Amino acid sequence: MYEARKEKPAWKTLSRKKDDAVDPTKREQVRAYRDTWKKLIDDIRNNDFFQPPSEMEADRKICIPGIHELVSLVKEYQRVLAAKKAEKNLIDFRDMEQFALQILTRKENGILEYLLLHLGRPVSQEELIEHVWDASVDSFSGSIRVHMSSLRRKLRAVLGYDPILNKVGEGYQIREESDR
Repeated sequence: MYEARKEKPAWKTLSRKKDDAVDPTKREQVRAYRDTWKKLIDDIRNNDFFQPPSEMEADRKICIPGIHELVSLVKEYQRVLAAKKAEKNLIDFRDMEQFALQILTRKENGILEYLLLHLGRPVSQEELIEHVWDASVDSFSGSIRVHMSSLRRKLRAVLGYDPILNKVGEGYQIREESDR
């Protein structure tokens, strides 16, 4: 093995010395390609990506008031939207998603997400087991009822009502606006 490493590789590196055996036309072509690419790269660097620090600072100072104005407009919009939703006692999917990410367990989050993805129709316990649980749970265990009870309690505390209907013999469903 050591002997094999001592052997020179089959490929040959190009010499940095001027090789007179190279065709002068080829040498000129290579030099022309290299110079063309070098110029293109320098042009891109100088025109598109490089700016002296003093110009960068001046541009930054010009942009700052506009950025502050945009931030204040977005904050004002969020405040007005939240007030309007509270006034009308509305909650949207983004609110539910943020709520779920903050305080729900993984199973509760999975149940809520699956129910929201299937709005307008009841979802059976078997379907929830198939899509939210792993294969180790059976449909006769109380696991779904325990998680559903906990989820409903948490949602009721935040929303002031229970948004999940239990349709006997059919499954669970998110309550429609007209059902409240």
